[in-house]
Amino acid sequence: MSEYFTIFLILCYTLNIFVVAKGRLERSLKMLVTLSEVLQLAEAKKCAVGSFNTPNLESIMAVIEAAEELNVPVIIMHAEVHEPMMPISVIGPIMIERAKVAKVPVCVHLDHGETLAYLDKALN
Repeated sequence: MSEYFTIFLILCYTLNIFVVAKGRLERSLKMLVTLSEVLQLAEAKKCAVGSFNTPNLESIMAVIEAAEELNVPVIIMHAEVHEPMMPISVIGPIMIERAKVAKVPVCVHLDHGETLAYLDKALN
């Protein structure tokens, strides 16, 4: 096994279930969702779901606002390479909070974790 490997971790959990009615997204009380839920919605709507690295508040807000304007689900991610610029201990809780109050389903995802130590840091 290589010294470096990629770990994909879904940092989100279901707080409430969204529903699709006649191809339209119906608002749930809370929109932080799992990747499985986002993919189920994409399959039902026969569309792709955008996934964006969001290393700061401005990018998180821009991505979620665009998704809300288009009424589509979205995946926001943080990559280990952004750690020197923005620690996951700072941006992770912000990502989760913005996902919870979004008007569309938002999945929060750890993108390209390279070590088990970083995975543990993300989980904490």
